[in-house]
Amino acid sequence: MTNVQFKHSFLTALRSFENFKPLKQEPTMITPFSYQESCLGCIDQARQQGEKIALVVMATRLGKTITAAFDVKRFRPDRKIRVLYLCHKTDILYQAHSDFQLVLGNQRSYGFFHGKEKSFHEVDCLFSSFDTIRNYIDIFDPEEFDYVIVDESHHSKAETYLPVIQHFRPKFLLGLTATPDRMDLQDITEIFGKPVFELPLEEALAKGYLTPLDYRILTDEIQAEKVLKTPDKLWSVSALNHQIFVPKRDEEIARIITWETSRIKDAKTIIFCSSVKHCDELVKLIPDSLTIHSKIPDKERDIRLEMFRQNMLNTVITVDCFNEGIDIPRANVIVFLRSTSSRTIFLQQLGRGLTKTDGKDKVIVLDFVANIERIRMVQDMCRKIKEVLPQGRRWRSLTGPPPIILEIGKVTFHERKIGLTDLLERILRKEPYLTWQEASSAAIALGIKTQREYWETGKWKRDTRLIATPNKHYEDFPGWTQFLGQEHYLSLEEASQAAKKLGIQSAGEYKKNYDLDPKLPSNPNTFYPAFISWGVFLGTGRKLRMAKNCYTTWQEAGKAARTLGITSREEYGEKYKSDPKLPSRPEKVYRDFPGIDEFLGRAKKEFYSTWQEASQASIRLGISSTTEYKKRCSEDPKLPTNPHLFYADYPGSLKFFSKKERTKPYKTCAAAAKAAQSLGIKGQNDYNKRYKENLKLPSAPHQYYKDFPGYKKFLGKD
Repeated sequence: MTNVQFKHSFLTALRSFENFKPLKQEPTMITPFSYQESCLGCIDQARQQGEKIALVVMATRLGKTITAAFDVKRFRPDRKIRVLYLCHKTDILYQAHSDFQLVLGNQRSYGFFHGKEKSFHEVDCLFSSFDTIRNYIDIFDPEEFDYVIVDESHHSKAETYLPVIQHFRPKFLLGLTATPDRMDLQDITEIFGKPVFELPLEEALAKGYLTPLDYRILTDEIQAEKVLKTPDKLWSVSALNHQIFVPKRDEEIARIITWETSRIKDAKTIIFCSSVKHCDELVKLIPDSLTIHSKIPDKERDIRLEMFRQNMLNTVITVDCFNEGIDIPRANVIVFLRSTSSRTIFLQQLGRGLTKTDGKDKVIVLDFVANIERIRMVQDMCRKIKEVLPQGRRWRSLTGPPPIILEIGKVTFHERKIGLTDLLERILRKEPYLTWQEASSAAIALGIKTQREYWETGKWKRDTRLIATPNKHYEDFPGWTQFLGQEHYLSLEEASQAAKKLGIQSAGEYKKNYDLDPKLPSNPNTFYPAFISWGVFLGTGRKLRMAKNCYTTWQEAGKAARTLGITSREEYGEKYKSDPKLPSRPEKVYRDFPGIDEFLGRAKKEFYSTWQEASQASIRLGISSTTEYKKRCSEDPKLPTNPHLFYADYPGSLKFFSKKERTKPYKTCAAAAKAAQSLGIKGQNDYNKRYKENLKLPSAPHQYYKDFPGYKKFLGKD
């Protein structure tokens, strides 16, 4: 069947599936796995010690939701309890419902609360999305649920999560995650405490809880010999990638994928691409495949996913729809065509095929990303797996297949390509640590205790793999305090006293000097929920009218403000004193403050639906920079305050504020060098600041031109 015929058949099936619904799991008797039983014991032990909150960190595909369902079943077995299950994705909610029904059976009542379905009637187990329940939070009593579960809890510091979590006061709160380290640096242990149970991916693979991996890194050509002849040359990672790895064309990639999967019995393949456009191009080249991404209508996307689950479809091509929560047990081939520096996203996508099922002896991974960072990431995973194995055991002594086999090209890493392994180790020994955790251990070992000490003493230079700015280098950097193994003051009062003791008089002064005390957080205004204002915190200004003198909730305050006829932020500043119970800054008093529009009962703003429309509106106003935009965006009510956050595909400020898109860079390195030299650019740092003066100069010529000779020669300084 050709791709065209296949898609025609699919569309015909789609029309006949008007009332299509995923297959329901029939309730059956199941028992926890040994590691799930251990987890349940840890949760129960925490409860016996008086804890009302627990965090479980369990690698993807190990059954976190099933484990939670078992704990619900054992929690207060003498009576029926009400359970709230929270997550950010509807797909995960439906899957969680199936898992709970599998464990709890049909003796409980179930309901959903999301955009398309809302169970306002009372049910035993309510599965809700954060976005929806936040909009209806007033109808739920804080003590309405006995047990609250927060799935994918590494998102808990997000604006849509935190107010909901803080609203409810259950008898027990359970956080579930496979990835506790958030990429936006906020620590969820502030909400849930330290994990009561941890089972990372490497340990799960080593102990045989997940399907073994056959990991194959594929490249067009490995040009190691040229580099081996100059072992003393200091190569940057990007330059080394250009020397060793040559990108494949899509046609060749499609041919290899088709060939590799044709040799696998009953191959079920997930391909991760770099963009929606890449998905749509690749699907034309791979027979019997379909895309699943955000541009496809929800109904059709659900059907395609269910077709894949039910063996009606063998290959799906996606971007990031399968990062979290989606369970596809039959998947046995994972293909990477996208690069990510985030270990979290990498492990989430890798985990899509790791569920153990009958007839699946291994998961084959075809990794076309082929760069040094990825090799180091996979090597690091291999090392951690080996560390978990009992002392002295090797792959060959295992009774079953090894947890992971790593290959590069077409031969194993440990045989003929050993030269490349040596090369990478030799060249990369001065490259930064792969993860912030490794860098953290190294910095702590050097006795560095504060951010200032790290920079001013230069101690970090004693370890060649530590860098000056780890906070910028690591995408998931946790903050300097955690990085250097320190702890913050637990209460706002302690932090306030410490800041006053340092003689700090303003917010700006705090930013410059807070690191003199390693226990002070960088942003106390967001770190401590009880934070009122900088003046109160530092003891330099008058206190806001609040606490017992203010309305208890923002809803009451909002109603009072509307009674005074207040319709805008400006009017509020003028009239709020007419009511002594109205605070001067309600957003500081009420932690769940919803925004001035909802507070004053105004309709929410309508913004431009695309960044292109917002860009044209900005250009019409004559706005040409981010700074100017911040000052003037209010001139057009349809312009969002932060377009880079509002639009998922925001292209960057240069393109957003420019009437003309950047032209293509110079074709040759020589032409670019001549243009850069004509600008009088002095060095690499100067180039980074000034290359925009010529729209044909690339931002990173050392990556763009394969024959790049180094910045000195490129800029005519050699």
